Amino acid sequence: LNVRRGEFVGIIGNNGSGKTTFLLHLMGILKPEKGRVIVFDMDTKKTSISKIARKIGIVFQYPSHQLFEDTVVDELLFAPRNFGMSKETVSQRVKDMLKMADLEGLEDRYPQSLSVGQMKRLNLASVLIYDPDLLILDEPFLGQDYGNVKRIMNLLNRLNKSEGKTIIIVSHAITELAEYVDRLVLFDSGKIIEDGPTRQVMSKMSEKYGFFCTPICRLARLLAGRKIENLPFTISEMISALETAR
Repeated sequence: LNVRRGEFVGIIGNNGSGKTTFLLHLMGILKPEKGRVIVFDMDTKKTSISKIARKIGIVFQYPSHQLFEDTVVDELLFAPRNFGMSKETVSQRVKDMLKMADLEGLEDRYPQSLSVGQMKRLNLASVLIYDPDLLILDEPFLGQDYGNVKRIMNLLNRLNKSEGKTIIIVSHAITELAEYVDRLVLFDSGKIIEDGPTRQVMSKMSEKYGFFCTPICRLARLLAGRKIENLPFTISEMISALETAR
C-alpha cells in the first residue's frame, strides 16, 4: 500500500480486519514481522516513536487511552513542551485549539471527567497543536453529534486541501467518508480487497459485496425506476440526480 503526500484516504472494513493494526504500524508502535513500513523516508522498525511522532499525529480509537495529564490545557501543552515549540506560538495555538474543539472554559477540567465526545476532540486538538504533516485518525466520530462531525470533517478537509496535510481516517461512518475522502481502501482479514477513488470503490462494494452502501445509495436503488444513471452516495448528489431525472 502506498499513500502519497497530500492524499485524503479513508480505510474501511469489518471489525478485526486489521485497520487499527495498520495505523499502529505507521506510528512504529507495532513493528512489522516481515516487509517494511516506510513513512517520510523513515523505516519504522529502525526509528524511535518519538522521532516519528514529530511528523505524524495519531488519534486513537478510545479517547481515554490518550489522556494522561491533570488538566485540559496541560494535555494540549504536552507535545509542544516536548518538541521545544516557542511559548508565543504555543500560547496562540492553545486558544485556537480550545475554540476548534469547543472546549473553551474547560481549560482546568480533568480530561478524564469530560464526555466521550469532548475527550475525542481533545485528542484531536492535542495532535493538531504541533502541526504534524500526516494525521491518522481511528474512528474520530466516536461520541460526536452531527454538528461536531461536520466541524471535524470540514477542519480536516481544509487542512488537506489548503495546507496539503496527508490524512488517513479509519471509520465505519461511510456517509462522512463518501462526502470527503478522495480515496477508499477496504481491508478484510489483514488484506487489501479494494483500493481506489472513493466513488469507484463504493460502487464496486455495493454491487459486489452488498455492503458499505450509504443510506442515500440504498434509497437511490429504490428509486431506480427514475433512471438515475450515476449512483449517488451523498445528499447533495442525490438531489442533483433527482433533479436531472425529472
